[in-house]
Amino acid sequence: MTTTETGTITNNDDGTQTIKYDIDKFSDGKAISGRTDTVDTSGNVVESKFDYTNDGIIDRVMTRGFDDKGNVIKLKVDRNNNGRIDNTQIRAYDDEGNMTKIMFDQNNNGKIDSTYTYTSNDKGEFIRIDRDTNNDGQIDSITHQEFDDKCNLIKESLDKDNDGTIDKVTTYEYNDIGLISKVMIDKNNDSKVDSTELREYNDRGLLSKITYDSNSDGNIEYIQTRSFDNKDRILLLETDRKGDNSVDASQVREYGELGLISKILYDNNGDGKFDKVTFYDRNDKGELALSFNDNNNDGIIDNIFVYEDGEVTNTHFLAGLQNIQFIEDEKNLTISDTILDKIANDDNSHKVIVNSKKSGDVLNLDGNFVKTTDTEAHGGQDYVKYTDDAGNALIVDPDVTVNII
Repeated sequence: MTTTETGTITNNDDGTQTIKYDIDKFSDGKAISGRTDTVDTSGNVVESKFDYTNDGIIDRVMTRGFDDKGNVIKLKVDRNNNGRIDNTQIRAYDDEGNMTKIMFDQNNNGKIDSTYTYTSNDKGEFIRIDRDTNNDGQIDSITHQEFDDKCNLIKESLDKDNDGTIDKVTTYEYNDIGLISKVMIDKNNDSKVDSTELREYNDRGLLSKITYDSNSDGNIEYIQTRSFDNKDRILLLETDRKGDNSVDASQVREYGELGLISKILYDNNGDGKFDKVTFYDRNDKGELALSFNDNNNDGIIDNIFVYEDGEVTNTHFLAGLQNIQFIEDEKNLTISDTILDKIANDDNSHKVIVNSKKSGDVLNLDGNFVKTTDTEAHGGQDYVKYTDDAGNALIVDPDVTVNII
């Protein structure tokens, strides 16, 4: 896949530059995303603004601070361009410019959540990574790395609990163009290879086949093959679970206007018939907002998953809907009364369970729903029952706020 970036430079009065890039991911003359960089007088890119759909609206902002040698010492990320920093990295370097430490503040509350310390060889390759995953001053795990003379990583040795004993060893081999062709894993460091993975690529360098020998006895237990379109997107994914060169399962993928997945059809038993269909709805930023599962390919949506703010529309047939699941926190899902009428089954007594894994999620119900005093026990909690005149019943996680609009 060839990506073309075309930049327009603006020289600012203060000596800085603004460079606006149009990014043509498929080199077809159409820019599907954009990025605007601000470059200081020393040539450092101090800010990058990302427009993922090239609609003129900034979706993500990344700001950088530099030392006098041009090394990034602070990285701040505003993931949705709401003016609030979501996470921060603080980096340190040695005199040769090798990075020696990253401290992660994952929620930008001013507290360091984890610290990674790096040791480099004379080529600047990381030969050791020490991880303090909760920033208590204690090293939780250590990874040792080895490289070949082409700077390819050829061996990783993991001490997962920092007791001085290597628990797992992974070795890598490469093909002529520097792509990984073989992965061998010794799961308990007894010098015996426990599993082997072989990788093949098409003429464009895309991973087209994975062969897996789970116990390194020379017998193949698993094969996965991938077919691509002319934009290097996976169209067909086939899985042979027994290594007998027969297809046991497959996926067919479809893509929307932004080149992102819009639909996946699943054949789970290799009989040539699709057993399940998943539809993906995205917001104006191209982010996954909602996914809809038709679990038996009968044309009826069974589950809705909520990742970002979204609204259920007439796109999908919802009679028989069983479950709505909020995946992320502080998300809003709106369902109109017209849509809710379709949820009721023929007996006019259908109910939908609404779950949340996080906090702060909001369900907006348009119509004549009323909150009842009835509850149902789910997962040790009392879910609240809402009903309407059509006979729909939504059994809602108490952590979800319900607005009747």
